[in-house]
Amino acid sequence: MKKQIILLTLKKLLPKITKLHNDIKEIREEAKSHEKLENIYEKAKKVATISEISKEPTRQIIEIANKNPNTKLH
Repeated sequence: MKKQIILLTLKKLLPKITKLHNDIKEIREEAKSHEKLENIYEKAKKVATISEISKEPTRQIIEIANKNPNTKLH
C-alpha cells in the first residue's frame, strides 16, 4: 500500500519535475548566450579602440589579430 502511494505521488510529480528541468536547461542556455554576446561586445570595443588609435580599418586589425597567435582581443 505504501509503495502504491509513493508511485502515485511520483507519477503526479514527474510532469512538474520534467518542466522544471527543462526550464533550468533553457535558463542555462540563455545565460551562455548572454556571456557569448558580452564577450563579443568586449572584443568589438577593443578592436574599435585599436582602430581609432592606429587609424587602420577594423577588418585589417581583425585579420592581423587572427594571424598572430599571441594576440589577445578577449
